[in-house]
Amino acid sequence: MDNNEEKIKLKILEILNGNFDLEKIGINNLNIAKTDYSWDKKSQDLFAIYQDLLQNKK
Repeated sequence: MDNNEEKIKLKILEILNGNFDLEKIGINNLNIAKTDYSWDKKSQDLFAIYQDLLQNKK
């Protein structure tokens, strides 16, 4: 079993055994949503794509 399969197995066992902190998971997911999926971040990503397209067009 490779390392990723082992990690997945351990996480599934944690969930099945109830050994996880829902509040911590929620806070982490909220932080990810605010930083990676905010309108500011998505508009910056889109702007970078447009800039790249314009530069490669020349």
